[in-house]
Amino acid sequence: MSSPTSEARPAAAAAEAPAIPRRHVMIVLGGLMFCLFLSTLDQTIVATALYQILTDIGGDQGLSQASWLITAYLITSTATTPLYGKISDLYGRKAVYLAAIAIFMIGSALCGIATSLPMLIAFRAVQGIGGGGLVSLAFVVLAELFSPRERGKFMGYIYGVFAAGTAAGPLIGGLFADQDTILGAPGWRWIFYANIPFGLIAIAIITIFLKLPVVRRPHKIDFLGAFLVVAGVTAIIMATALGGNEFAWSSPTIIGLGAAGVVLVVLFAVWERKASEPIQSMALWRNSIFTVTTLIAFIMGVASTGILSFVALFLQIANGDSPTEAGISLLPLMLGLLFTSIITGNLITKTGRYKIFPVIGMLISCGGLVLLSRLDEHTSVVVRDLYMAVIGIGMGLVMQVLTVAVQNSVERKDMGAASAANPFFRAMGGALGTAAFGSILAARVTHHVTDGLNGRQLPGGVSLTSLPSPTEVRAWPADIQTIFTDAFVKAMSELSLIAAGFVAAGFVLVLFLKELPLKGAAPAKAAAPAQAGPASPTANSTAPAAQAPAK
Repeated sequence: MSSPTSEARPAAAAAEAPAIPRRHVMIVLGGLMFCLFLSTLDQTIVATALYQILTDIGGDQGLSQASWLITAYLITSTATTPLYGKISDLYGRKAVYLAAIAIFMIGSALCGIATSLPMLIAFRAVQGIGGGGLVSLAFVVLAELFSPRERGKFMGYIYGVFAAGTAAGPLIGGLFADQDTILGAPGWRWIFYANIPFGLIAIAIITIFLKLPVVRRPHKIDFLGAFLVVAGVTAIIMATALGGNEFAWSSPTIIGLGAAGVVLVVLFAVWERKASEPIQSMALWRNSIFTVTTLIAFIMGVASTGILSFVALFLQIANGDSPTEAGISLLPLMLGLLFTSIITGNLITKTGRYKIFPVIGMLISCGGLVLLSRLDEHTSVVVRDLYMAVIGIGMGLVMQVLTVAVQNSVERKDMGAASAANPFFRAMGGALGTAAFGSILAARVTHHVTDGLNGRQLPGGVSLTSLPSPTEVRAWPADIQTIFTDAFVKAMSELSLIAAGFVAAGFVLVLFLKELPLKGAAPAKAAAPAQAGPASPTANSTAPAAQAPAK
C-alpha cells in the first residue's frame, strides 16, 4: 500500500470543492479574508499605541514589560497554529474556525477592559490563541472551497490581504491611539473593541454560507503531542524574545529556555512517530514537496521578517523619520507583494504551473536585499521605495505558491496539518530571525561605533549591549550622532547581505521543488444555487469512512 503522502498519486491530493453555490463561496471567501486581515492587523497594531497604553495602565514597571504586549500574542498564535490544522482534520473546518473566531473576540473584549499591564498581556495571549486559528484555518478552508488549480488565484488574494494587514497595523494603531477618547473610552482600547463587531459579522457569514461535509472517523486526541509542541515552541520564542533584552544571551535563563525548547521539540518529533493520531504526521516529511516548501517558508520567515524588523528603526536613526513615517516607508514593499501575489495567483490558475514563480521570486528577493544593503542616510526616497518594492515583488512570487504546492501533494485527511505547517514554520523563522538579526545588528553597531570613537566614551556612560532608541541618539552631541549613524548604516548593510545569503540558500532549495499537475477548475463554479446537502466524493478525493451531512 502506498504512503498517504505519496507524490506518485496526485489524484489523491486535495479533495475537490463541495457543491456550494458560487455566490455563497465568494461571500465565504470575503469572510476568510476579513478574519485573516484582523488577525494579521493585531500582530502589528499595538506597536504604535504602546506609549498611550503605558501612560494609561503601565505603572512604574510599564516600560520593562511593554514588549510582552507583542510577544504574548506572537507566542500563543504561533504555538497553536499546528494544533488548529490537526483539530480541523478531526472535527471539521467550520466548527473549529468558528471557535477560533470566538476565542479571538473574547480575547479582544478582555484586552479592551484590562486595567493593568499584566492583565492586558495575559489577555493578549488569549487573543493570540484565537488569532493562530484565523491564520492557519483560512488556508485550510480555502482548500475546501476551490480545486488546486483555481486555488492559486484566490491564494494570491489571501496573501494580498496578509500584506495589507501587516502594513495597515501601525497606521490604524496610531489613528486610534491619537484619539483621547472614543465613545467615552480611551482611544487605544478601540484597537481591541473594534474587533468585536467585525468578528460577529464573520461568524454570521461562516455560519450561514459555509456548508462543508464533516468526515466522521475514529480518532484519539494526541494530548501529549499537543503539550510537547506548544511547550517547545513557547520556550524557543521566549528565549529569542528575552535574549539580548531582559537577559544576556549567555545567561542561564536564556540557555535553559533554549535547551528546554530544543529538547521538547525533539521529544515531540520522536513521540509523533508512534502516536496513533499525531498532531504532525512524520510521514508528511517523506513527501519532498512538503519538506521543500516548509523549509523555504522557514527561510523566508528568517530573512524577510528578520531584516524588515529593523528597517523602520534604521529609517528613524539614519533619516530622523517618525515611527509613523517609518511605517509608511514599508508600503512600497507591501504594495509590491500585493500586486505580484494577485498576478501570480491568476497565472497559476490559468497555466496550471507553479514552480517557475518561486524560482524567479527567490532571485528577485535576493537581489532586493542586496540593493537594500546600499541604503544610507543620503539615499533618496524614490530609490529607497524602489528597493523596498523589489523585495515585495520577490516575496509575492513565492509565498502563496508554497501553500498551493503542498496542498496539491497531500490527501484530504492531511490537508489541515499540511496547510498549517507553512504559516507555523514561517512564524517560527520570523521569531528566530528577528532575535538573531537583532543580536548581530547590536554586535556590529558596537564594533563600528568603537572604531569610530577611537577610545572616547558614549555620553552618560551609555553601553551598546542593546541598541539605544532613536530618541536617545538624538540627545547625543552631533559628532557622536554622526559616528553612531555611520555605524548603524554599515551594520544594516552587513545584515542585509546576511539575509540575502539566506534567500540564496532558499533559491538552491526551490530548484528541488517537484511540480505536480494541478487539478482542474473548482466544481463550485458549476454548482447550481439550489444544490444542498453533502458533496459527493469525487474521483480526486479519498473516500471517507463515514460522512455526516454538510453543516
